[in-house]
Amino acid sequence: FSHMFESFVNSNRKKDERFEHEEMSIKILRHLLENNNICFEDYVNYSEKNQADQDLQFVIELIRGLQPAKPVPKNVGRPEEKRFLFEIVSNQRNGIDVDKLDYFHRDASSAFGEKDYRVQTDRIIESVRVDVDNEGKSCIIYEEKNHLDILNIFKTRMHLHLTLYQHHVV
Repeated sequence: FSHMFESFVNSNRKKDERFEHEEMSIKILRHLLENNNICFEDYVNYSEKNQADQDLQFVIELIRGLQPAKPVPKNVGRPEEKRFLFEIVSNQRNGIDVDKLDYFHRDASSAFGEKDYRVQTDRIIESVRVDVDNEGKSCIIYEEKNHLDILNIFKTRMHLHLTLYQHHVV
């Protein structure tokens, strides 16, 4: 319920102190790494000194997502051709990402039962391809045959908001 919690926290804060669960996720990640003495270098053999810092910054930027008009940050160790990677966790282009697919599945299954969850995430994920958009930027695309599955993502989101997230009892 990160989005509901975000709304609750923001309703009780000063207007200039916005709480966003993505930024809290980044703080939690940093806290876990620091308090448990976890270093990327212990798990990956890096050839250059700053690559571990770039990988951490890359993970942080994946959590934040990347607006389509913005360039790939220079401190993440990934070239512009890898821009599509930023659409996996937090897709700022069309909103279809693993974060949403995960919480839709969790929330819909918990609230309404597995049979009422209409989004076939495996089918969608298997249809993912990387292509270049009209502006020459790499992006994630889906096979046309999955248009009903994609439509169901947005229908499920609407259904969850109307019947669960924004229900008067909540």
